[in-house]
Amino acid sequence: MSTREAMPTEAHVEQILGHAAQRGERMGLRYAGAVTPQEAHRLREAGAAAIVDVRTPAEYAQVGHVPETPLIEWPRSGSDDAGFVQIIQSRVRDFDRMKELNSRMEDLMGQARPDIIGGITAVHGDGSGRTTDAIYFTSEAAAREGERKELPAEAKQAMEEMMSLSEDMTYYDLRQPWLFSPR
Repeated sequence: MSTREAMPTEAHVEQILGHAAQRGERMGLRYAGAVTPQEAHRLREAGAAAIVDVRTPAEYAQVGHVPETPLIEWPRSGSDDAGFVQIIQSRVRDFDRMKELNSRMEDLMGQARPDIIGGITAVHGDGSGRTTDAIYFTSEAAAREGERKELPAEAKQAMEEMMSLSEDMTYYDLRQPWLFSPR
């Protein structure tokens, strides 16, 4: 942000989002709005948005990227059928242990939660300990039903340890995800 541009206030954030909604409506979009790159930058600077890069690792490395922007590579198979996606951002205290638990949970959750059809974790890479997870579900109803079920003891123990390693968790529910993989 240049020295002449002030940090957006809450009113400016609402104004940006209002313009984006109007633009999206004019364009006939089915989602909340169309934010320009400049608006996205201002929203990010205000702490009102996160920018996530969804290209391949090669594109991210060779073409360039916005600094401190996490890479979340598009799933290449399996998750295009998701009817619901949950994004979870958090700060992790022990990456090595979390990676071990994630690996173990893949097997444990496959049996206990058939509503989970895929997921990806991105480490922000800025030294903050922040991660962004995208978990793909068959539907929101199935995800909510699965949340209410008691997990098998081993899966429950692993999940509790994973939760103890995470702090400052924020959840975003994507109820109408558009997912595309190369065919």
